[in-house]
Amino acid sequence: MALRRGLVPAIAIAVAAMTDAFAQFAPQVAKPPCWDDFMPLRDEAQKRATAISVAGKRKADSKEICELFGRFAEAEAKVIQFIEANGQWCGIPPEALSQMKRSQSKANEMRKSVCAMLPNPPKRMRIAAFSPDFAGW
Repeated sequence: MALRRGLVPAIAIAVAAMTDAFAQFAPQVAKPPCWDDFMPLRDEAQKRATAISVAGKRKADSKEICELFGRFAEAEAKVIQFIEANGQWCGIPPEALSQMKRSQSKANEMRKSVCAMLPNPPKRMRIAAFSPDFAGW
């Protein structure tokens, strides 16, 4: 239950950090040479980050959030891989890559915390799930 309460703010922070990192290399005047290749990767990662946030706000179960974090991690890894390979000629500042890697590290920590709950949920959650008079969590 405590993890669930802390999950929504943590997700919001991760999404905000990722959005800030993306904003660092938004087009200033003209599109960078790699813009058409990069934007679909960035958009997909943002879409998946938003899905985690929405699931947290509607109090989705840990299994769903764990799966969403997995999908987000895949998309974020593709963005980072693209930036590592093309960042210099694409005009993406090294600071943006550093920030993305920090964001990825935080997201992976949250993913591990959420997914660790699946095989052996705490007793309190197990009892709450089967209590007929429990209003929900």
